[in-house]
Amino acid sequence: HSLDAHHVDEIAREADGYSGADCKALCAEASLGPIREIRDIRKVSAAGVRPICFQDFKHALRQVRASVGTEDIASYIDWNKQYGSFPMEDQPMTVK
Repeated sequence: HSLDAHHVDEIAREADGYSGADCKALCAEASLGPIREIRDIRKVSAAGVRPICFQDFKHALRQVRASVGTEDIASYIDWNKQYGSFPMEDQPMTVK
C-alpha cells in the first residue's frame, strides 16, 4: 500500500463508529479499487496491480457506512456495564 501515518489517522477518524465488520467491509471495498482499473483481469499478474492508496479508502468511505447506530452502541455499553465481564473505559463516543 502507499498509505502514510497521516492517511491512516484520517481513515480512522472517518471510520469512527464503524464496527469490526464495517471496517472489514471498508478494507475489502478499498482493495477493489486497483482491481477495478484493470482492463483484462485474465492478463495481469499480481505485480501488475497497483498498491491500494488513500483515494481508494476515500471512495470506499462513500460506499460503506456504519451499520450500528448511536442508540444501539449506547445500549450495548449499558448492557456491558450491568452484565459484562470486561470493564470499559469511560470515553466519549462519537458515531456518524
